[in-house]
Amino acid sequence: MTSLSTLATVVARATPATKEDQAQLKEAAELLTGDRLLSVGDVARLLGVSSPTTIHNWLEKGYFPGAIRTVGGQRRFPLADVLAVKDDIRQTRAENASGHLEIGDYGDEDPYAGR
Repeated sequence: MTSLSTLATVVARATPATKEDQAQLKEAAELLTGDRLLSVGDVARLLGVSSPTTIHNWLEKGYFPGAIRTVGGQRRFPLADVLAVKDDIRQTRAENASGHLEIGDYGDEDPYAGR
């Protein structure tokens, strides 16, 4: 099976017939390498989040380490970061659906039990 990086290299070397082909090849290479930058709205739609504010909150918590700010002040998010968060969400949902929950010691035992 061909790796994504190999496919990205092949796409980058392709000779486009038209300007439209060139734009499509560039977009394909960005998608394959994870270098494509997404807007806050794109990220919210991709992650199934109803509010872009949630994305901004997650950004402040460090979920998107590669996010940048454009010259115009807007945020852009690398596709690779967004896909990593999407995978974390999927894993959390799977763990929650399994019904298996390990509860650690949070110090909620009776403080007077030893007296």
